[in-house]
Amino acid sequence: MSAPENQTSSSKPDLQVNSKEARIRLISMGVTYAMGTFNDNFFKQAALLLAVTAGLHTIQGVATFLFALPFVLFSAWTGWLADRLPKKDIVVISKFLELAAMFLGLWMLLTMNWIGIVGVVCLMGLQSTFFSPALNGAIPENFPTKEVPKVNALIKLATTATILIGIILGGVVLDLPLPDLAIPLVPKGDYAFGRLAVGIFAMTVSVIGILSAFGIHKSPSIKRSTNPFPRFGPVDSIRHALECHRFDPPLFLALSGEAFFYGLSSFVVLVINNLGVNQLGFSLTLTSLLSVGLMTGICIGSLRAGKREASHWRRLMIPAGVGMAISLLLATLSPLMSGVILRFAFLFPVFTFTGICGGFYLIPIVSFIQIRPKATEKGKILGISNFASFTAIIISGLVFAIGGKLSPILLLILSSVICLIFIFWAVAFLRRMPDANLAEKARSPLGLFVRALLSLRYRLTVTGMTSIPANELNKRPFLFMPNHPALIDPVITYAMLAGLKPRPLADERQMKSAFGAIAAKLINPILIPDPSEGTIRVMRRAVESMHLVAKTLQDGVPVLFYPAGRVYRTSQETLGANSGVANLIAAVPDLRIVLIRITGLWGSSFSHANPQGAPHFAHSLLRGLLVITANLFFFTPRREVLIEFVEPPDLPRHSDKTTLNRWLEHFYNEAERPPVVVPYFFWQGRTSTPSAENR
Repeated sequence: MSAPENQTSSSKPDLQVNSKEARIRLISMGVTYAMGTFNDNFFKQAALLLAVTAGLHTIQGVATFLFALPFVLFSAWTGWLADRLPKKDIVVISKFLELAAMFLGLWMLLTMNWIGIVGVVCLMGLQSTFFSPALNGAIPENFPTKEVPKVNALIKLATTATILIGIILGGVVLDLPLPDLAIPLVPKGDYAFGRLAVGIFAMTVSVIGILSAFGIHKSPSIKRSTNPFPRFGPVDSIRHALECHRFDPPLFLALSGEAFFYGLSSFVVLVINNLGVNQLGFSLTLTSLLSVGLMTGICIGSLRAGKREASHWRRLMIPAGVGMAISLLLATLSPLMSGVILRFAFLFPVFTFTGICGGFYLIPIVSFIQIRPKATEKGKILGISNFASFTAIIISGLVFAIGGKLSPILLLILSSVICLIFIFWAVAFLRRMPDANLAEKARSPLGLFVRALLSLRYRLTVTGMTSIPANELNKRPFLFMPNHPALIDPVITYAMLAGLKPRPLADERQMKSAFGAIAAKLINPILIPDPSEGTIRVMRRAVESMHLVAKTLQDGVPVLFYPAGRVYRTSQETLGANSGVANLIAAVPDLRIVLIRITGLWGSSFSHANPQGAPHFAHSLLRGLLVITANLFFFTPRREVLIEFVEPPDLPRHSDKTTLNRWLEHFYNEAERPPVVVPYFFWQGRTSTPSAENR
């Protein structure tokens, strides 16, 4: 496997497409894709409903397995073909294959040949195996790189909608009454006219798909692949995936993440059915609406994620995955509620939120998989994608077949735990990447959890972390130096860096409180002596603390150090004659210094600019928890906070402490903001108001 074509989207000239042409391409691709997903679900749902009425309850598992089987067996071959032939030609041919399958399906439905019906389902899977790598591979060839996530989001919206419509219409069309004019054309048997209508309707949809496929823009002439034919099919798919792991770890992680998503989502949909019908006493309609909520959430999340660049996938994957795990865990609380209506009112938004997290998780990953490979290997990589995703779907089906009789609540808990385990693995994988940046090295479940709690009151914007390389983290020590505008900013800063486990400097007196004792066990701080102990003892302990900081850095452990040594008393950072930074630079010459500038907290209840006067951490925290609760958690007005990470190349390391301190003060204060008060309750509005400073 050769190196990827573009480490960044700027490594090759991008396509230039005018808005009208781009719209035509998008509509043609979207309609072609949507008609295919509609037929896949419409025909399969009609067949499954007929099987249930005939008492053939095992058909559902057989049909699902046979639909996924071609993706596992033939993805290596169809991916190779997509790299050899024009992708539009493959799309058109596969749509004709779909029409042939629907014609055969009509005949099998009329004769009620069950072997033939499930064979048609397998043939539909085979058609999709050819179709998928060709159309998905054509997306980055027909749109500018920055537009690929948006295109994927819109297509995902269209296909999700047609999946739902196909599932709904499968039963509606079967139930159509027999008109008098059609009596001579309809064979005998149950749902005779419905079976005829399903076949004719599916063929009509196929024709629409063929016509829209001809409207797809033919990709510009590109160099065709010279890769050898993968004779061993699934074995070659596994070999190609291992090559990705060796030569392109980010792509391997994206492929793994996509496969995990499809395996987890297919399993959760099955669990939802059991949860609604068997445990909560929902009707079939209410149970189906839970899946609708999940898919609606995916649409919402996809549209939002489509506004992000594909390069953001590493940034979104971890928090979105944690969001899915947490929401699945929340769903297990539903049996504690009384009444069907209350349970449904709780579960529907929970599963919708699960879907929103899923959309944020999936779209950037899919876009990255399309963009990352060389033009001559896109089909090959998309073949690996199909192989891995449908293998995960088959495995999830087998796992459900074995454990499906367990409590749905237990299965949701296990799903959440497995999701978290995968996210833990992904975090560790990201950290091992040779091009890992500070944001990836610093991720951790603890940090994500704390940031999720902080987001209930603060809208945090982080810049600069992804541009700071961190592949030599253990070779050169990191000294993180934030400003200190409020008592809450150490919590925010540590949440950003929790994966690195930096040792922060902390006031010994604060660590003696109940809350501080718990925090001390989590973060292992370096304690600053309590000033009340006496001047001589304080000075001696302070010197010992600075020696411990230097030794910690020399051992390769990051340190979180506040240059000013105290919280803001005014709107500006003041270092005075402090010598801590200069002494550390002298003691550890190869130190990497990252400055952290936090703005937006001056004026909060944790700052000296708050209307109540001098802040008290425990009192402000308790008041904040009560405020968030009164706002029903998710409706609290949020304070805008900007956290900037900068590794300054022009830091005057070798200057005297006065020059160094003035440089740092200028850096921290050049983004100074006036103090503002953010409303505490949503009924007060969301507009911030200026606040007078307390000096």
